[in-house]
Amino acid sequence: MLVPWNPMNELERLRQDMSRFFDWGPSWNRGQVSSWQPSLDIYQTDTEVVATVEIPGVNPEDVDVTVTKNMLSVKGDLKLAEEVKEEGYFRSERRFGSFQRVVPLPAEVKSNEAKASFKNGVLEIRIPKVKPLHEEAFKPKIEH
Repeated sequence: MLVPWNPMNELERLRQDMSRFFDWGPSWNRGQVSSWQPSLDIYQTDTEVVATVEIPGVNPEDVDVTVTKNMLSVKGDLKLAEEVKEEGYFRSERRFGSFQRVVPLPAEVKSNEAKASFKNGVLEIRIPKVKPLHEEAFKPKIEH
């Protein structure tokens, strides 16, 4: 399947590469809390807004999701499974530490009806949309 080229995807990849580049350094302090941003997708249907967040290795109990009528916040913590002294590392590319994403939603939603599920390292949040108020058209009789 061919996927149309999107320059925004290239810019996002460049941003991630630059972020990784500047996060790397000769003084890898594994005890230091780092910050990172998981990948997030949002789409909408006629009835709901759906967000998926890739957070493999994160315990669902370490994730906090907050939904308002027009914003989504996902924050949490990816903890080290095992503490290894810095001098024992040959290469360290995995990210650990706290993360947070706060993004605007594409439509007004019913935040109190949001549902979240976590499977295979992917958090999915489904939020019903507020039904727009449809004004009934009224044609007054023109008196003369």
